[in-house]
Amino acid sequence: MKKKTGLKFALTMVACALFGALCSIIVNFSEQSLTNIIDNIFDILIKNSTVLMFIGVVPLIIGSVFLVKARSVIEQNNNLDEDEFEKTHKTLSLALYVPSVLMPWLFVCFGFSVTYNFGIESPYILMDLIIFILELAWIIILQYQIVEQTKKIFPEKRGNVLDSKFQKEWYSSCDEAEKQIIGEACYISCKTMNMVYPILFAIMIFVCSLYDLSPFIFLMVGVLWLIQILSYLIPSYKLEHGKKSRR
Repeated sequence: MKKKTGLKFALTMVACALFGALCSIIVNFSEQSLTNIIDNIFDILIKNSTVLMFIGVVPLIIGSVFLVKARSVIEQNNNLDEDEFEKTHKTLSLALYVPSVLMPWLFVCFGFSVTYNFGIESPYILMDLIIFILELAWIIILQYQIVEQTKKIFPEKRGNVLDSKFQKEWYSSCDEAEKQIIGEACYISCKTMNMVYPILFAIMIFVCSLYDLSPFIFLMVGVLWLIQILSYLIPSYKLEHGKKSRR
């Protein structure tokens, strides 16, 4: 078993080395073409940042429709049967995915807007700021309403989205099965990000052969990676040695 694991690791390292060599060859032979492609992509994204932010309205509308659908069922039926309960719970879960995913999208798009509009001293930055604030408010309100409706079908749930201690209170009100689901989901998330960060660094190193990237970008990604690692190691150490992980 150990030999197979070691062989698999060695083959993975060889494959990564070969891939790196291939990327180097591609860059040497088509550096200008790759640079033009990347420049064009970012030029389109940055110049259309306002449009990209407007696109975020579509999933917000979809999430709001899910919310209204679930709320109408809850208000019309004080005692949901098993099928209605499961269906309503699933609808609320789908509705909650929308603001959760849209939040980073909105910040990235606004970052594009700032990069472009500040660079050319455009007056449209104010319009983009208003769009950003309105969509952000919509996201927060949507999250709040979804949580409130969820608390109606799960009366034991506690917490207010607008409260800084919401996550702690919500987690405390979950039963053991729900906490296990949260734990498994966090494990998958941590495992995924531990693969994403090295890949991201590899991509940035590749891009460095085409552009002069600021060291600040590497620092930011490294800090984020370190925060994730420490946010796991410190609580796990405290839990293992009998100290409280949440205060």
